[in-house]
Amino acid sequence: MIKDILKDGFYYLISKSIVGILSLLVIWITLKVYGVEIYGQYSVLYVLTLTVSNLCFTWLAQSYIRMYKKDQKESYLTKIGFIYSSFSCLCILIIVSIYFDYNYFFCALLAISNGAYCVGRSVLQAQRNIRKFFYYDLIRILIQLCLAYILSFVLKGFQGLVYANAISCLVFIYAFRSFFGISKTQLYRHELLRWVKFGAPVALWLTIASGQLLLDRKIISVYLPSSDLGSYSAVYDSIIRICALIVIPLSNACYPILVANDSKNISYRKIGFYLSISSIIIALLMSLLVYITYNYATQYINLYLPRIDLCFLIFGVILWQLGMLYQKPLEMQNKTIAMLINILFCLVLSGVINIYYVKSLGIGIFPITVSISALVYLILTFLWIKNDL
Repeated sequence: MIKDILKDGFYYLISKSIVGILSLLVIWITLKVYGVEIYGQYSVLYVLTLTVSNLCFTWLAQSYIRMYKKDQKESYLTKIGFIYSSFSCLCILIIVSIYFDYNYFFCALLAISNGAYCVGRSVLQAQRNIRKFFYYDLIRILIQLCLAYILSFVLKGFQGLVYANAISCLVFIYAFRSFFGISKTQLYRHELLRWVKFGAPVALWLTIASGQLLLDRKIISVYLPSSDLGSYSAVYDSIIRICALIVIPLSNACYPILVANDSKNISYRKIGFYLSISSIIIALLMSLLVYITYNYATQYINLYLPRIDLCFLIFGVILWQLGMLYQKPLEMQNKTIAMLINILFCLVLSGVINIYYVKSLGIGIFPITVSISALVYLILTFLWIKNDL
């Protein structure tokens, strides 16, 4: 099993390395062409719509992976689930766009396109169709890169970034286009409810996780200059893109293989322990590497944050991203409610500390709370895992 995970992870690594580098190029072009303040404004809108999209679509994506080849109606249920999710998303966005005073069309475009990307990616992931996943992802990022640059000449503000991101993500609808041709005489409410029951806590988990990003950026926008919002968002998003080179390949490879072997005797407690320790070591090593090379790197690029702040942020972001890996044993034991409790506690903890210290410490408090909340989440996750042997 470990051999299969490493093998699939290696293939994902090659594909995500190319896409990850291009994603960093998208951020660089955005900062150069649109400016740091425009990027900050767009990042708040993007995270806001991503939060709604996670709430409405992630249950479907995770359930498809879990039920793949175990439910003969999986394709039809995915079709119905996507239609229901899209309708729910559009309804929620009416309230969200009014409350946050954002253009409804932009919100809907970003949220639905992110939903299509989420579901399409999971379909390919469950089928372990790594080559096709790479082609789709490469086309997506190339479209986003080209459109972000071209539309900057004809559209004002962050409109070009919205269209570039949305149009590129819609490519993934093609990955599950055949599902829409499937027709049934029954709705299969019982099976659909089972999917929702499994996937809903995972969807809420990702919603709260992205909500934490939104909360941080809203606090910054209220208490600090707009340039701080843009700088912090750009650095944070860049770190996530770099994390994708390692974390996403392992996570994408790990989950389908664990699902395929869940009938065997597996010590999830032991797997959780090794994954947790490995995650902390990886996060520490990356932070140490940045600390050592910081002065050299600043001679060529603007890192926006002081050395210590950047190291704290890298440690926290990497550990949070690795959470998609070290919490897999918890997912396999169907303890999605525990994941939800953990992430909610960390969100409250982070928000309270940030609001209390933002006036005295400024932007420097946010990297610290990212690290603290990530460590707390890792510990809580491990404590919930039980040994099945």
